[in-house]
Amino acid sequence: MTKVSMQDLLKNYWALLKEKRFSQGELLLREKMQQFPPGTAENTLIKANLADILLRQGKLQEARETAMEALFENPNQVRALTVLGLVSLQRKDSDEAIDHLEKAYRLKRNAYQAGRLARAYEAAGSEKQALAVLREALEESPRDQFLLKQYTRLRKKCGPAAERDELLSRFSAEEETSLLYAEYIEGNLQKLGPEKAAAELERIMKVGKRSSNPHLHILMGNYRRRLKQEQEAAQSFRRARELDPDNHHALAQEAFCYRRLAEKEKSWPLLKMLLSREPGNSTVKSTFVKDAAELGKRDEAVHFLEELLDSFPHHKELYGSINKLKKSGPES
Repeated sequence: MTKVSMQDLLKNYWALLKEKRFSQGELLLREKMQQFPPGTAENTLIKANLADILLRQGKLQEARETAMEALFENPNQVRALTVLGLVSLQRKDSDEAIDHLEKAYRLKRNAYQAGRLARAYEAAGSEKQALAVLREALEESPRDQFLLKQYTRLRKKCGPAAERDELLSRFSAEEETSLLYAEYIEGNLQKLGPEKAAAELERIMKVGKRSSNPHLHILMGNYRRRLKQEQEAAQSFRRARELDPDNHHALAQEAFCYRRLAEKEKSWPLLKMLLSREPGNSTVKSTFVKDAAELGKRDEAVHFLEELLDSFPHHKELYGSINKLKKSGPES
């Protein structure tokens, strides 16, 4: 099997994982693993992924044994270390889980590894260490929603005093442009009504670099929406997007502000951008199809969805939207 075909194998495997077809994924890995001698990098990599999918099926002992085999061949195999840590976590052995997950996190610092290590620290009663790991990870991946939810839940669990001590002492001028700072400000404003909160936030954003914090602009947009000020809300979300072009939430909120304002020509290109980033989003897709008909853009929409399907061939549900548009009649 060539390097390219190994990439194809992993791509097919992750597609099965995404669809939660675990048994098929297991069979695929077991079949392909036979093509490589034990001890080769390819065999070890497949074995580590096999341990992961066994864990997902609840086969804890088999997952542990398979991960141990992979680590015998490569002591730094991150996925195998992660599986061992998660098995230990499920067996309520938090100390052993921390040992494995700490090593995995040192080898590969990403949001997934950080979230699992934080879970192990929390299970061991070390909430402060868990918060520290999550905070560090959020600095690298500020838009990771799973990480943010985990952090927010744990911070609330620790209580307001822990929250204040953990956050306030760490905000420099540079950090005032971060997600964590915006979240702290939101917490301080949550007892105010939207009108007073918006006024206070406007005052806060005039100081230092805070006006360059895209998350504060999103917060302002949320307040404006609650006040039924859709035009102002759209401007806030657009400013957030200018500061952070990859911010999916700001893009979606701006698009739907324009739709509520009956300015669908403005929302149209934003809906296309949303679908380009997330072709499986059913809400955006149905809105896009509906607006295409109302705006007389059926041909443009069909062409766009066909190009999207070429880029994301596994999103076969796009065929349904294309057929719906084609059957809806000629351009008006």
